[in-house]
Amino acid sequence: MNKIKKLKMTGYYPCCWDDLIDETKRVYATIHTLESTKRDLILKLKEGITFDKKDKVYDIVIDVPKLTEKIVKNYLQKLSKITGLSYKLGKARKRYMSVSV
Repeated sequence: MNKIKKLKMTGYYPCCWDDLIDETKRVYATIHTLESTKRDLILKLKEGITFDKKDKVYDIVIDVPKLTEKIVKNYLQKLSKITGLSYKLGKARKRYMSVSV
């Protein structure tokens, strides 16, 4: 049986990126559209799922115009195959609006 990890969204959908936080309010994964990573001068990420050993956060990059809850849930299933955990997604009490610059 898979262990279930609860994650909460911090943004409003549709959006171009979001931080998914765990029960301790620590960022567990950041999910981005490919377009938003191209605009960001610091991020040099490619499409797919990677783990940053330095900050211990999964980066999920998807080639879609905007993120939706359905898309995020689908990619959490893909992350589940990597980690061996099942994910339950909910909404955080405090949420932020992500804007494109």
